[in-house]
Amino acid sequence: SPLRAVARDIELALRLPVDELGLAVTVGSRTGDTAASEREVCAEVSRGMVCDNLCGTASLEELVVLIKRAALVVCNESMALHVASAFSVPTVAVFCATSPSFGFGPWMNQRARIAEVTGLWCKPCRRHGSRSCPTGTEICMRELSSAKVLALAREVSP
Repeated sequence: SPLRAVARDIELALRLPVDELGLAVTVGSRTGDTAASEREVCAEVSRGMVCDNLCGTASLEELVVLIKRAALVVCNESMALHVASAFSVPTVAVFCATSPSFGFGPWMNQRARIAEVTGLWCKPCRRHGSRSCPTGTEICMRELSSAKVLALAREVSP
């Protein structure tokens, strides 16, 4: 989802056990409509961390190798989720405006968990989410705590 809860991303990133799992990496698009905003989000999330911000610099091939070798992937419903599923990498897939019920969730990955707020009348707001919240509440993001994502990350981490 293009909607980002940057504060939650930062809180989660700072709480992930990087010393246990290894180096944290942020990635995002090189080109396209959301590339500039993704670079800003990744820069904000990685500021002050032991982290390589590869947003806009990693090739598709490099991203696949990074995901394949990762101890843990925390991502939204994106290509990273599907690559992690292909390699059965421990994954926490964060679904905000979209829904895994459409079949876009982790595929055949027993080491994947879904983090989402359920029971919202407005979710999904569109088949592939939306650039802005049609209700103006952003409740699907704001009600999903970093503590929940972190608990799921610890559950699937090696």
